[in-house]
Amino acid sequence: MHLICEKLVNLVERHSDEIVARWTTNMLAAPGVLSFTKESMANVQGKARRMLDNFGQWVSYETKKEEVGRRYAVEGKEMFDMKIPLCEAIRSMTTLRRTLWLYVKNESDLESAFQLNQMQE
Repeated sequence: MHLICEKLVNLVERHSDEIVARWTTNMLAAPGVLSFTKESMANVQGKARRMLDNFGQWVSYETKKEEVGRRYAVEGKEMFDMKIPLCEAIRSMTTLRRTLWLYVKNESDLESAFQLNQMQE
């Protein structure tokens, strides 16, 4: 794994609780996610935390795209079973991605825009 990628993975895995807390705040403030109940939100928070705790596995070149696709399919079905519409499930995932990106951008010790762009890839 590239050094910048290792820095990113370590930052995310060490601060997963803080990232999920920020994501939760963003989700609760978002007008388009009305179907999340306290129970479903707690469930999804746990999923997000587990994903970030194992972030290195998600971004590893060794993890096959099919495996990631299967995982997303399972997550989507579980959200459907919780009566969360697809549009809200997608919004929750994109909000997590945005929260993660902003956290890394603001909290990392990367020295240049070049490193930040490398990390984004």
